Amino acid sequence: MEAFSLLDIIRCQQTVAQQCLTQAVVNQNADTNLNPRVINRQSVDPTDATIIHILESVCSNIDSYTQCFGRVQNVSQQDPADFFLGLLFKSSSIRSSYQGFCNDIEDVEARVHCLRISPPVQRCHDNFNNAVNQIALHRPRVPINVLRTLACNISVWRYSCEINVYRQCDARLAEIMSDFLYGGLPVECQAQTGVTSLYTQLYGGAEHVSMTKRLVIITSVFALMCFSYTSE
Repeated sequence: MEAFSLLDIIRCQQTVAQQCLTQAVVNQNADTNLNPRVINRQSVDPTDATIIHILESVCSNIDSYTQCFGRVQNVSQQDPADFFLGLLFKSSSIRSSYQGFCNDIEDVEARVHCLRISPPVQRCHDNFNNAVNQIALHRPRVPINVLRTLACNISVWRYSCEINVYRQCDARLAEIMSDFLYGGLPVECQAQTGVTSLYTQLYGGAEHVSMTKRLVIITSVFALMCFSYTSE
């Protein structure tokens, strides 16, 4: 959540991310000791109310939710999404990303309509999913370090695509999502691609180091393999 888009996680059936999110919602519904902020649900669009409930389910227990993602290191990783998540998974990055996001939850909920899956965001997701499947298809023949580099670049491309859409809806929401999405990437990936996250700087702890930005060179074969997106 990758660091992943929250609604996209829900759509990924049978993945580790889906299991973690489902468990977070179940725990939120079952825990009578939780006191979520009072929101006038009658004045909120049903889709937006669902998103808010999901956000609060995750943020009510960040530790167990982010720890759940560690399962990706123990599964067979036959699912392309799980394999892709495993390439970039670093628990400290995921946790700092969600910690920052949840600290800004009120700003997010005030602009929650921007998180709906719009056609432009769906195109970002479709192109990303195509690339994820290509990575999984070629993994038996490609060195793991090359796959990690590709996964890093593909993720940054996907997040940049989404952030540009969010920016058209609300500048503050785009800023939060930029810090959240890029912050979920390992610091090595952030440095390699030149992206930054305030959440990494604030909550990344000792892991956050100043690294020289460098251009990641991808061979034309892999570039064509992973970035030959259709314009349809």
